[in-house]
Amino acid sequence: LKLQFLYLIVSDVCGGSCGAMCADTSNELRTELAGCTPRVYPRPKYPSYGELAWDAFVYHTRSPLLLVAVTVLLEPWYAGFVAALMARGWTEQEMFVLGTFLCHAVPYVVVNGFFGICDHYGFLARYKLDRGPSQAYTWSLLGKTLFEAATGQLLIGPVVTWYAYEAFLQDAFVSHAAPVLPTVEAAAYLFAAFAVAKSWNAVLFYFAHRLLHHKTLYPWVHKQHHTYTGSISVGAEYAHPIEQIFANFIPTLGGVLVLASHPFILYVWVAARLEQTYAGHSGYAFYDTWLYQRLGLTHTESALFHDFHHADNSGNFAELWLDGLFGTCDPWLDRGGFDGYWARNHAKEKAA
Repeated sequence: LKLQFLYLIVSDVCGGSCGAMCADTSNELRTELAGCTPRVYPRPKYPSYGELAWDAFVYHTRSPLLLVAVTVLLEPWYAGFVAALMARGWTEQEMFVLGTFLCHAVPYVVVNGFFGICDHYGFLARYKLDRGPSQAYTWSLLGKTLFEAATGQLLIGPVVTWYAYEAFLQDAFVSHAAPVLPTVEAAAYLFAAFAVAKSWNAVLFYFAHRLLHHKTLYPWVHKQHHTYTGSISVGAEYAHPIEQIFANFIPTLGGVLVLASHPFILYVWVAARLEQTYAGHSGYAFYDTWLYQRLGLTHTESALFHDFHHADNSGNFAELWLDGLFGTCDPWLDRGGFDGYWARNHAKEKAA
């Protein structure tokens, strides 16, 4: 009942009246489908509630389990790094600013650098989703994106983090030197922290992102992010400050701050979340590889699902289990879902 009530509220706010203003094209189909509540008539068949529940279960278990394993593996390296900093007189506040900087900057450089090299030299071209001429980004757009990223990570981020820690975050975390997993039971707590962070991020991002497609907000706020109609990894964070706060920062940090009492848990979660969003915007989908088909790795589903959102600007606001539950992926399902999008975007390869 609560979900139905929430759905009615959002549907009322994001009704069909927002469609025309949310599109960047004169194409009638996209103009009709763009907006907060895209519709195709007759309505396509949605996955059953059981299928959506299973998808949500996998979403909330696989990634948190992997993050627990990563935390356990990296904890000795982290402890040694913290000990070295403390030996040199670093304070908790200084280490927190450094930690939040590194958990953002390292995945930004490594993941975006990897996909940038692949784009430049044609590596992994078999898994690159097709791009039309109108989807090519300009060098001026890329330069502006990189400038904003550098400003945010090197200047704004450290200053905000410094004062936020001093104001209230220092009471939310234990010392950097405290054990991350002091007991066996702590592993279950760690899993719960990552699961809550995943759920909080997915739900809040869904509703924030959907509202940003309203006719009032889209032209002034979210349109900046959709400048990349053919998304690339480095463009994942190219967004208006309002979107950065309400669709990025609050969904990403709110859940983990509720349960995570150790700063290292925060660092692991933020790095993992950024790696996911960079991969999801990369335009690379490893759909027919054993990494995805057998292990479910590589963020292939996110890459396909969100690439459709940028290319068509219609629905697909977060994850399939959420868009399926609230009925906002009509165009995606109507055109064949994951199989259909993968097949259409590899037409060149089939022809060859």
